[in-house]
Formats: sequence, C-alpha cells, structure tokens
Amino acid sequence: MRLRWTVLVAPLLLGGCGLPVGVQIAGWVADGLLLVTTEKTATDHGLSMVAQQDCALWRGLKGDAVCFDPAADPIAVATADADPVDVADATDAPLPWTGTNGAPAAGKGPAASGVVD
Repeated sequence: MRLRWTVLVAPLLLGGCGLPVGVQIAGWVADGLLLVTTEKTATDHGLSMVAQQDCALWRGLKGDAVCFDPAADPIAVATADADPVDVADATDAPLPWTGTNGAPAAGKGPAASGVVD
C-alpha cells in the first residue's frame, strides 16, 4: 500500500504539482519579475548557465535558435546619417557630425537641432 502511494505521489512532487500553493505562486512571481527585467525565466537562466550561452526557450517558439553565443554576434551601431556600422570597424572613425579636429562642425550634431538635454 505504501509503495502505491509513493508511486502516485512522487511524480507530482517531482513535477512541482505537489508543492504548496504559496510556493507555486512565489515561483510564478519570481519568473514574472525575471521575465520583465531580463526577458528570460528562471529555467532560461539555468539553461544558459549549463550551456554557457544565452538561452531563452521562447525563441524556439518563434522559430529561432533557443541558444546562441553572444560573443559570436557582431554589435552594430546605427547613426542618423548612415547605415549600421560594425563597432570593430568604427573605433577610429570620426563621428558624422564632427569636424576634422573632433570638435562639432557648424550646423551639425545633436545641438544643431535646438534640442539639448
């Protein structure tokens, strides 16, 4: 009789269904906060740690790869006057609104629009 109860109850406890309601709600709240702040759930963070990549299961639902290596993806910087530029190629390039000496060129740049923070 005891073995039958163990066989019936063990899958519920292992799946999290046998946990008290308060613990389940706390887990949902934690997942919700993680989702809002990092766009990943606790499961995604665990998978990322194991795979040593950036993983999110919802990407698989969208048809994208679940995990990717963030170091392998290039970082692009967009300017108002040009197409995105790879950061590795643009480290020594002057900003589009600067003059030859790096000072703001007349009539160009953020201050030229009249809106200054």
